[in-house]
Amino acid sequence: MALLHDLLLHLGAEQLNELQALTLTPTEREVFSFVAAQKRAVFPTALALQKLKLTQTHFEKVCSVVLKKIVLHLGGAEPMGQLNFIRSIGGAPRRLIRQQMKLALKQSLTGSRKYELLQYCFNVVAHFPVTELDPREVAFYEKKLLEAPEAKGNIEAEISIKVDSLYARMNAAGGTMQIADPGVQQAFDLQVEQLMQQALASGNPRAEMRARMLAGYYYQLANRLTDFFAQQQQVLRLTTTTQGVFTADETYRARLTFAMALAAVDRFEESYNAFLPFLQDCHYNLARLNLAEQSRFFKVALTTGHFDTAELLLRQTFAFALEKTILSHRVMASLQYIGYYLHTGALVDAAKFIERARAEIHKGKLLQYEIQLRYFENALLFLKGDLEDAFIQAEKNLKFLRAKQLHKIDEEYTYFFIAIKALYNWVVTGKKFNDKQQKAYNLYRHASWAHLGGLLDKMKQMRRTAAQ
Repeated sequence: MALLHDLLLHLGAEQLNELQALTLTPTEREVFSFVAAQKRAVFPTALALQKLKLTQTHFEKVCSVVLKKIVLHLGGAEPMGQLNFIRSIGGAPRRLIRQQMKLALKQSLTGSRKYELLQYCFNVVAHFPVTELDPREVAFYEKKLLEAPEAKGNIEAEISIKVDSLYARMNAAGGTMQIADPGVQQAFDLQVEQLMQQALASGNPRAEMRARMLAGYYYQLANRLTDFFAQQQQVLRLTTTTQGVFTADETYRARLTFAMALAAVDRFEESYNAFLPFLQDCHYNLARLNLAEQSRFFKVALTTGHFDTAELLLRQTFAFALEKTILSHRVMASLQYIGYYLHTGALVDAAKFIERARAEIHKGKLLQYEIQLRYFENALLFLKGDLEDAFIQAEKNLKFLRAKQLHKIDEEYTYFFIAIKALYNWVVTGKKFNDKQQKAYNLYRHASWAHLGGLLDKMKQMRRTAAQ
């Protein structure tokens, strides 16, 4: 029942009209009409059973039959066509595609058709947003693919499957902040090392490249930035010195990731100049960068004071992301606008986007973005001159992090608020930083934190303004 309602709730008027031609029994037609008429998110099951005079078991069975007929009518008889149809429905819940994948795998497919379907399902679940990504589901399809005859003995295929699975599971751990947990890192360390050994032993440059890209990505998530840079150097070497092996897109990706790696080791101007070629054709190049990569470029532009480039990225990329159906993309885009407006002094505009991001974050489990938003909220209070409120808010934010146990996983999450409190004392009384406060302040000179360091510098300068 829920799945039929999910589907009909998200179909367009043209598709709903087309369904009037469906061949349905009288009971099926009655159920279809009732469910299609329900436009609210929560389906009134009790009312449906009363109106249709059906038991719940009978009602759910009829709904299942109607759903299958709709998918067959609009998606065609081929499993891949049906899956593509479900995925094309804007805003439809993930459980719809998950259920359809389970049904597709039950069909009697063999050989390359079955392997193609497994690949399709694996790619879908591995690329769900972090709020909906299920590591167990990813592992299930990974196992199925590795057991398939097409993958056995094919080192590139095997490495590629393992890499994509690890990417997905690392994303899930990063999105929930578990990546900072030593136990989680220990498990990933072992898997990355085993994969690297397998890739190097194969003598296959493409397998090595994929393993090194994954290792670099993991080290970046785990904040082991020197290791991240070392891996990306090796990837760049591979793709530029090995002739006739890598595609233009792979070489492009290696240059892009190296640009990010330069920023990770505080070579910001070099990073900015390495990113610049990707702006030469915005419509082509920026479209090929995912939002996280564009966000890195954006932060480098803010850190180096290239606000014109940052503004261009807002217009070319993040303005569109604000309207995306994926919640995490909308929040990420809002955070970029907030950072830009705080850096450029447009505090009223920053406040508007803070309010927007706050409303969005309440809709999902986005702890990583919640912390970033709290940084910006606290910075806004300070930069507006509401110093007492900024100090109080920093205290509240520290309590929030302790309640989430994040201070035990990685104390650095608390450093921004420690720096805010120290800056309050500096601006108001001229009190100098103690060693811990200086350490917290200095953290924001480095890597992906550096754009926040620019905001702390603006706060510190308020002492000079106040003195005048």
